[in-house]
Amino acid sequence: MIPEFIKSKTNIQLKIYYKQTKNVLIGLILFLSLLVGYAIYGLLTKDNNPVNISILFVSLFCFATLPRQFKLMNKIKKEIEIREHSKK
Repeated sequence: MIPEFIKSKTNIQLKIYYKQTKNVLIGLILFLSLLVGYAIYGLLTKDNNPVNISILFVSLFCFATLPRQFKLMNKIKKEIEIREHSKK
């Protein structure tokens, strides 16, 4: 099911929204990966600091939000393809 806010946008707005969502997801993946790497490095080289453990857990739980964003991206992409095929 495609959300209503996707249906109400024009093709150009959808393409811009798709690119923005893709860029935000790439940035989130990179940032969260760096946080996980920092936390693991801190756990391996230093004492079991509670800060490193909490950073690790928070970053791993933030990764759980990404599949929902990927689903939204796929819905936007499908809507763009449907609109392009209907024009032809």
